[in-house]
Amino acid sequence: MLFYLQLLWLASSICQQPPVPHAYHAVVVDAISGQPLRGVRVENTQAPTPFGALTTDEAGRFAVALAPVHLRLQLLGYAPLEVHRSAYPAEHPDTLRLTQQAFMIQTVTIRPEKVVTLSTVLAKGPRMTRSLNPGQAVAMLLLPPAPAEQPYYLDQVRLFVANQPTEGRLRVRLLQAHPDSSGRPTPLGPDLLPQPMEYGPDQLAGLRRGQLVLDVSQHGQQLPPSGVFVVVECLPTNPADQVVSYSFPKNGKGSIKILLSSSPATAGATHQVEASTYPTLQGQRLKGSNATWSRLDATRPWKQYAGITTNIRAELTVFTQ
Repeated sequence: MLFYLQLLWLASSICQQPPVPHAYHAVVVDAISGQPLRGVRVENTQAPTPFGALTTDEAGRFAVALAPVHLRLQLLGYAPLEVHRSAYPAEHPDTLRLTQQAFMIQTVTIRPEKVVTLSTVLAKGPRMTRSLNPGQAVAMLLLPPAPAEQPYYLDQVRLFVANQPTEGRLRVRLLQAHPDSSGRPTPLGPDLLPQPMEYGPDQLAGLRRGQLVLDVSQHGQQLPPSGVFVVVECLPTNPADQVVSYSFPKNGKGSIKILLSSSPATAGATHQVEASTYPTLQGQRLKGSNATWSRLDATRPWKQYAGITTNIRAELTVFTQ
């Protein structure tokens, strides 16, 4: 009798066990910063639709019930990733790293009838540079080809970094040119991309020939008739830092130093960084052809300086279908 009671207890405990946990657990992060990526589309090719498609949560996590798995990962602004993995427990999840799309070789899927490269500088001319410090920004205007009988679509944006920075980040946006009261274009129009693109010092220092290439063709964005502003803003390396003050050398000797602090009201939370360690962009010294607007910080207005000035070099490739 006792034996049968034991069998009944064992059968009952088996039936009441919780479901089998997911056999494969992972977290998806940015390959450079290590930050978790939310909203990554994860397709398990070994699972039937619709169960083959998942999305990462706020912490970049996802789980698949059966292992091994063959996964395809996709996120806007990042190169696709395809991997084959065995089981990973929830306590020690696998880490999958996505690389930003700007540094990957793209597969051409569109056959454009005509490709045009727009530039803010001339083919020949005196080359200059322009340094950017935290909070400072530049906006370069690129106008549609004339005559524009057919609509043009955005393909690639190219910027040119003149140094190998060890500090700072660059945030790049594309804005539709917005005319002011006198009809002159200003960098105050709406964004043309879903989100800005950011690049840290490690990415900028490792650029091939200093060229930062942004592939924007996947957005299918048409070139506005009013033109496009390529806006580049310099940010502190640490997002929590703020610029406190600048220290200029006496008698013009020495280097400019920037005092930064993550908590200006807290003593000892400040540190100094040389201004020359931040990104420097290539440009050209031109007279009467100013395509660059400047802004000292986010609280100041955009200004276009007249006369002889430095145009920041920006190139935009567009095409017709």
